[in-house]
Amino acid sequence: MPIEYDAPDNHIGEISIFGPGIGECIVLHIGQGRWFVIDSCLCPKTKQPIALQYLKDIGVDASTQVVGILISHWHSDHIQGASLLRLVAVSPSDVAVTQSIAKLAELKPKQGDSRLRNVVPESANLNAIAL
Repeated sequence: MPIEYDAPDNHIGEISIFGPGIGECIVLHIGQGRWFVIDSCLCPKTKQPIALQYLKDIGVDASTQVVGILISHWHSDHIQGASLLRLVAVSPSDVAVTQSIAKLAELKPKQGDSRLRNVVPESANLNAIAL
């Protein structure tokens, strides 16, 4: 199906799915000119993040209109170009990242703590977020 190069009306939701064969990217219009990107893959021709290319082509300013980016898991076919998305679109500030790490550190068991906490081994597929 050909790509439409018109942004949807403010009251219209839109789901655009891109998958050049390896890796996928979903671009969501969530209304009122706000956009959300799930995963990142590169355009096979330009080698640029396909989400940024699509948004630019339809006249969306990613730096002000993308309100979130979610990377489902850390395999290269889902994160390629994500660093460029972060530079252009909304992302947590360094302070927010530091505070999040500090909060996670609070989960570490303390002396005399009877609560059991499971520590999941680090793995690309286990480091994912579900919304």
